[in-house]
Amino acid sequence: MKKLYFIIYIGIITILVVLSGGRKTKHESLKIAITKFKHSATPLEINKYTPKKFSEVSTDTILSNGYTISIKSFTDMQTSVIKKKKINDFTLNKEIHRKWISKIIIKKDGILIFNKTINDNFFLRHYTISRKALQNTICIEAEVNQERSLKERNVCINTRLFFPKEKKHMLFSLKVNEKGIYNLEKLQAYKQTT
Repeated sequence: MKKLYFIIYIGIITILVVLSGGRKTKHESLKIAITKFKHSATPLEINKYTPKKFSEVSTDTILSNGYTISIKSFTDMQTSVIKKKKINDFTLNKEIHRKWISKIIIKKDGILIFNKTINDNFFLRHYTISRKALQNTICIEAEVNQERSLKERNVCINTRLFFPKEKKHMLFSLKVNEKGIYNLEKLQAYKQTT
């Protein structure tokens, strides 16, 4: 009788092993499927452009001391600074900040004294900054500082560099005298709080 029970017991175990075929449990199969998915899936990229589309700002300023200033600032759709932020294994946020170019024309009593483009190359020539650092900055549109221009009898134009990755700004003043001689002066640097 004991032999019969032993043979039945061995028979049941043999049948169970043969029927299972060495298959994995549901939990093991799910774990393997998740691992394969993580390795094969490419993260979803969410792109946020600043500004979203082409922008252009034109200002013409006439000062009582004989200066006329035309500034045309527009987004450079070809170059930008990208700030990446990984949210999780499947999501990547990209903040794409488009660069700005400003074309400035200044006349004194109707005579052209200044015609320059403010962009990365301008800052490379007139301020001590590396090309690599400029690749991570945005030259923000220029604007006339009318109060200083009237007080100093020069044209004073404010512009700034923005470092999106560090959220840092550098404010500059471009001074142009009545003969068109100019210099670029750094006024201040500050961090963006938000």
